Amino acid sequence: IVADDLYGDVKRSRAFEWAYQLADLGRPVDHKKWGMTPQTVNAYNGGLENRIVFPAGILQPPFFDISADPAVNYGAAGAVIGHEITHGFDDQGRRIDSAGALRDWWTPEDAKRFAEQSARFGAQYDTYEPVPGFHINGKLTMGENIADLGGLLEALDAYHVSLQGKPAPIIDGLTGDQRFFLAFAQAWRNKPREEAI
Repeated sequence: IVADDLYGDVKRSRAFEWAYQLADLGRPVDHKKWGMTPQTVNAYNGGLENRIVFPAGILQPPFFDISADPAVNYGAAGAVIGHEITHGFDDQGRRIDSAGALRDWWTPEDAKRFAEQSARFGAQYDTYEPVPGFHINGKLTMGENIADLGGLLEALDAYHVSLQGKPAPIIDGLTGDQRFFLAFAQAWRNKPREEAI
């Protein structure tokens, strides 16, 4: 690292990372390696390794708070957990079996239904225009779209099960489901600069 050479620093760090990754070629998989640092606020589904990783960084507000209302934790952290689980069954994850091998393990009937349903889902996303003049490419973003919706639905179901048949309390005038969806929205809110969009 050279204090007055940002370009050189980036170039050298990329070369280091490339060499680090190449060093793994031809070696057995190191199951102790993570694709993220513990402080990273993110998560991932390592399908080929048959694991889901939640670094410590995401297990803090706004995603998780041990003292928070359960609806809030299910809406934020629960949706992330469900999202990563769902990746195991999305357009890419469905092609990886329980041992982490690339293999289409679905029945032809299930694969056909999946293709039909995901085409309809992608067409829905194609209609979204987050920035004027720019539409989402539903086919390109399919895995994330499936994981987002699946994770949210799984977390909502889990929240309802956690209530054990009892009604959720009303807190600050909001129902449990309202707090769930509010927490989901608040966990992902951001305000990007115009240049970033």
